[in-house]
This record gives sequence, C-alpha cells and structure tokens, in this order.
Amino acid sequence: MALHHILEHRLQDLGFSMEEAAVYLALLELGPQPASVVARKAGLKRGHTYNLLSSLSEKGIVQEFEKRKVKQFTATPPQGLFAVLDRKKEELEQQKQHLTEVLPLLE
Repeated sequence: MALHHILEHRLQDLGFSMEEAAVYLALLELGPQPASVVARKAGLKRGHTYNLLSSLSEKGIVQEFEKRKVKQFTATPPQGLFAVLDRKKEELEQQKQHLTEVLPLLE
C-alpha cells in the first residue's frame, strides 16, 4: 500500500473523511494555495473542495487568509492534530458524564 493511502487511512482513523484527508495531505504537500490548486492536487471538484476546506477550518485543521485578494488555505502542522484528539477526548468525557447522570434513570 502506498504511503499516501496509509496516511489517508490514518487520518480517517482520526475522524477525517476520505476527501478531507486528501485535501489535508494536498495542503501539506503544496503549502498555502487557493482552493482551485488544492482541488486539482486532491482530485476533487473546486466547489466541493471549498466545502471540505470550510469543514477542516471549523475543526481548526486548516487556516484561511487572503493574499492579493485571493483566498488561500494552509494546513495546520501535523503536530496540531493532537488538538483534534484532545477535543474528541473532551467530547467523550462529556458524553460519559451525561451517561453517568442519566444511568440511574435508565436502570
């Protein structure tokens, strides 16, 4: 299995969709770029890539900025992915707390 596919699968294990993983890996390879360049590298349509970039931006994995009136995107360094896991851990802890609160009522 090619390294690129292994990385995509590992990113999916972190909660990325296959297409989000492709976009993130494209940005890591390319550096800051407009969505059209990212889309071409990831093999996706530009409009869909904008949606994926927006989703990744909401997750704190991609940053958006403007350069010469053109919207550009850049990937968070890979070490920043630990924050993704930390957020998931916090969400699981909250869910566990909520379950603990309602468990007596369920029993």
